Amino acid sequence: GSGGGPDDVPDSGGAAKPLNKNPTDDIDALSRITHEQVQTHLDAYFRKPGGALDKLSEIDPNAKLGITGSTATGKVGNPRKETFGEPWNPESFDLDLFIESNQIFDYLKKNGSVVKIVDGREVIKGLDKVIPAERLRDSLVKDNPILFKGLKEGGAGVSVKIYRKAPSGSKFGPPVIFGNK
Repeated sequence: GSGGGPDDVPDSGGAAKPLNKNPTDDIDALSRITHEQVQTHLDAYFRKPGGALDKLSEIDPNAKLGITGSTATGKVGNPRKETFGEPWNPESFDLDLFIESNQIFDYLKKNGSVVKIVDGREVIKGLDKVIPAERLRDSLVKDNPILFKGLKEGGAGVSVKIYRKAPSGSKFGPPVIFGNK
């Protein structure tokens, strides 16, 4: 509120200014960044004209682009990780992106992409023509250096998997689908 407590960040009018959609407004925002803010930024980023959602729908109008893992749910859901069950960490996180598309999956499989079985599902890693993972990471950090300050370096930061049917999430929640598909 306007009581001038330690949590208040006064704006020019003296009233408390809550941290909302744009954490770059607040220089010490890193500790208060949420996984939802990252989701909101990614959704806008992928919706840009000529962006990943446009490119995917040119190939398969029914394709879905989403994110799973702690950036989707707010908690580490992989029981094989030491941090299982811990809250999403704005100082060290990754983006587990996925594409759900029979058409793209079958095309890649037919053209020699390596198919692996992960948790009982066929998966193909990477689709650099649509979402170049390394460039995406660099672009996101450049686009919003505070929000993506904790995004892990290189290949550890962004992964893209292609499924016929996307994973249903973890016990902490479902994946997030971008572009309201």
